[in-house]
Amino acid sequence: MVCACWYKKRRHYKCYLSWLCYDEGEFNSIALNEGQRDILYENNVNPITFLSGAGLVNYGQKTRARGASALDRINVARLVIYLRGQLNRLAKPYIFEQNDKITRDEIKQAAESLLLELVGQRALNDFLVVCDESNNTPSRIDRNELYLDIAIEPVKAVEFVYIPLRLKNTGEIASL
Repeated sequence: MVCACWYKKRRHYKCYLSWLCYDEGEFNSIALNEGQRDILYENNVNPITFLSGAGLVNYGQKTRARGASALDRINVARLVIYLRGQLNRLAKPYIFEQNDKITRDEIKQAAESLLLELVGQRALNDFLVVCDESNNTPSRIDRNELYLDIAIEPVKAVEFVYIPLRLKNTGEIASL
């Protein structure tokens, strides 16, 4: 079911956005209660469950990554895969170019443009691109290498919503 959901949704969603896969009547299965879903999710299994008004739902976005990191969520892992592909395409025209300040500035600008677009699309909070003499040392240049160092802060998805409800006596709220 998850593969079918991904196939249907991949045309409509950015790869780096979190998504719930709502069934469109094609699958019939058992429903899990909240406790069963919680146990599965704690064990890094995204439960497929029935939600009233929505039908069957892929209710989770964990990966099988070991240990806590940004890569243990599907949206971040897919963002990294997407970025690696885009950056590889971006870098190809610079192969065999002169390894000088002009080339370094151009490739840095191209990468920043790509990343800035992802900030606008809510995939990244922030980023840093370095491509200058600090990471392109004379010895790297002599080995015909160009380094483009990139650090990203991916946007994380909401997995839990907490809504504390406080009761106040008459007139207390107006005095706040």
